[in-house]
Amino acid sequence: DAQSPATLDEIALKHGTDKSSRRHNYAQFYDHLLTRLRSRPVRLLEVGVGTGETMSFMGKSYLPGASLRMWAEYFPHAQLVAGIDVDPECMFQEGPIKTVVADSTSKASVTAALAELAVECFDVIIDDGLHTVCSQLDTAAILLGALDPQGVYIIEDIRRPALLMRKLRQEFPTYAFHHEPFAKIRPRKRLLD
Repeated sequence: DAQSPATLDEIALKHGTDKSSRRHNYAQFYDHLLTRLRSRPVRLLEVGVGTGETMSFMGKSYLPGASLRMWAEYFPHAQLVAGIDVDPECMFQEGPIKTVVADSTSKASVTAALAELAVECFDVIIDDGLHTVCSQLDTAAILLGALDPQGVYIIEDIRRPALLMRKLRQEFPTYAFHHEPFAKIRPRKRLLD
């Protein structure tokens, strides 16, 4: 019997990312959403590499790029697992992982980053950068053009979902958007949060 591959949550816990059941519990949802891509040569881009400072709530053992390492393990045949961030201190390269300094809300900055990454489009884009409606809209306006027509675009940590969904639908009427309520992803909110 071949051992079944680890779940995304198991991989997330191993790498200490906040996407695990220890924190936000996004991994379980993502596993369901992205499992069909697992054996493919995926091109994934994550906005926000996760600096030690911004991720201090994860503890002293946190390493920048934890979620990128999680994605690289989850997608063993990945063509590219890319990360962009404004902080040059969290840049690294490791296996299929490549990070580039870029501001996701600046078209010129993102254009230069995509040229450096040498990829035209991505199968999965995850916005885990600045968690404001304005920056999420600006990032989507720039990065939706770099999404494969069959790709998945994910925005994490939405603070005002009704407003963001309304604006996304207004600004990008040819795209289909879906909001997965936080309570559905993580039904029991821990007291520590």
